[in-house]
Amino acid sequence: MIYCLNIEDPLESICYRLDNNREWQPCEDPTALGQNDFRTNNRIEILDLQVEDESITIEGKVYKINSTDGVDVLAMEDLSYSVYGFREDYPNPPQRKQLEQVLREGDDSVFNTLVLKSDGQFCLINPEEIIFNKIDPEIIYQFEGFVGGNGYVGPTIEDDNFDDYILDFFRTGIHYWRDHLTKKELHQQSDTFEGNDIDDLLDIYSDLERIKNNY
Repeated sequence: MIYCLNIEDPLESICYRLDNNREWQPCEDPTALGQNDFRTNNRIEILDLQVEDESITIEGKVYKINSTDGVDVLAMEDLSYSVYGFREDYPNPPQRKQLEQVLREGDDSVFNTLVLKSDGQFCLINPEEIIFNKIDPEIIYQFEGFVGGNGYVGPTIEDDNFDDYILDFFRTGIHYWRDHLTKKELHQQSDTFEGNDIDDLLDIYSDLERIKNNY
């Protein structure tokens, strides 16, 4: 996958992309790969470029990029990094059975974070593996973490509610997988589930089939 680096405001009214000269240029369509866009397939390189507390002047106004003070949505003076990924071939989609196995085999004695990786695999990782305030191009979606000892992972997950439990996580993960294929953005995160039921999941499968046919 080829990665490009953008900076955007919380409302996405400001959007710039890094070019080959390592300068920020206006980006009208983040889903398109431009001839002069900086591009790399190196995860470490794209992480290293996400420097904290950088400043940029746009139309006479100074903005801070990746502020260590956090993003102030009301002030609208803070910009954040976004990473966009461009694939040559249509990738195999995530599988529910693989998610089930990951959650069943999880260690409930520790804090776990569930992520959907860019290769379509679900993984439970230590939160310390996630680099704070940076967008990891190998992650499609980061779920809310599981506190140890609460039965969210491992063989003690209740069988009576297991299907609904898995459905919420899988539907949300594949929702963001579809969004990545259409919008190209990487490492999204939220603390809420997407969709409501199996019908919403079937709609996503229909979208993925259409995307595959047009890839």
